[in-house]
Amino acid sequence: MEPAKATFGSEVGGDTYSLLLYALCESAQAKRVLEIGTGWGYSTATFCRSLAQRGGSIVSIDPHDRMRSENATAIRNSKVECHLIKERSADASVKGEFDLLYIDGDPTQAQADFERFAGKIRPGGLIIMDGYGGQPGPTDAVDALSARRSFVTLPYHSAYSFAVHRKPPQVPQSGGGYWSRCEDCQNSAVLPTWGEIDAWADRHISDTRHTLTIVAGPRQLKYRKGLR
Repeated sequence: MEPAKATFGSEVGGDTYSLLLYALCESAQAKRVLEIGTGWGYSTATFCRSLAQRGGSIVSIDPHDRMRSENATAIRNSKVECHLIKERSADASVKGEFDLLYIDGDPTQAQADFERFAGKIRPGGLIIMDGYGGQPGPTDAVDALSARRSFVTLPYHSAYSFAVHRKPPQVPQSGGGYWSRCEDCQNSAVLPTWGEIDAWADRHISDTRHTLTIVAGPRQLKYRKGLR
């Protein structure tokens, strides 16, 4: 993977702003991004740089046309499918599921944008609120939403941070707290402790050289284990 060099800059956060957005898009392995607030196009161009590696697409919503020429050129050169919707977020309609939602539109609508579009994000996907700590709208929104959802803040400027929420991933219901399923032969087990399911997986791998998916409760952590 190409090193994440900042080439697009930003209106406030400079290299750190772009590098963090790039890293978050990479960490989600996003193929579809929904952006509220195209603005000058710095975030759009940064997302496109990540999406280009996976043949992804982006939908960006903004009632104003303020895209800077250098960012429009970067987006065009990325070959990423980019849909610009010139509407207020409250009036915009989008179809399908997305891997990442970035909220940087009207600050007074930050919480409404989160609640309006969060359902469009896949389980395990990311929702990023910009302006936390520096703008009342996003800051108040995250503080209010934190009662029901967890956020991590990533500062990119002395006054501003990204507040990032990872939508909880879905896991199969096993009837027990710890389960494993072989990806090659479909053999599976449900056991009462993590140690027991891990030992079962080790024995199966030793006997078959197969790869298994393991889900361990109570947080339902999911990982793969095998010799390959």
